Amino acid sequence: MVITKSHILSPHVTIDDTVTALTRNNANFVGLHIHNTNNKKAFVQIFNLPPEDVVLGTTKPTRSFTVPANGERDYREADWADQYPKGISYAATTTPFGNVAPTTDLEGRLFYRESC
Repeated sequence: MVITKSHILSPHVTIDDTVTALTRNNANFVGLHIHNTNNKKAFVQIFNLPPEDVVLGTTKPTRSFTVPANGERDYREADWADQYPKGISYAATTTPFGNVAPTTDLEGRLFYRESC
């Protein structure tokens, strides 16, 4: 996928178990590119909620992506483009639906497109 002007690229971010807003606006989640330097796989949880409405480990994520140990994960719109009318929030954990942070924060970028 080619990133165009209609896509918004987050700055390079570190991701831990703090739920963080990517956008608080109605948007489409376009993709992510995440690095994991841990010796165990990690997960990036994506929520269709603002951070203050998420209880990590209790609130089920809209999507949960595995990032392999000592590896990276790359997802793009060609695979999916979900609508997130309540905004997009994210966090990193050691299980797909858990609340424990990886030993070392994940790093990378997330992509989204504001909806009209």
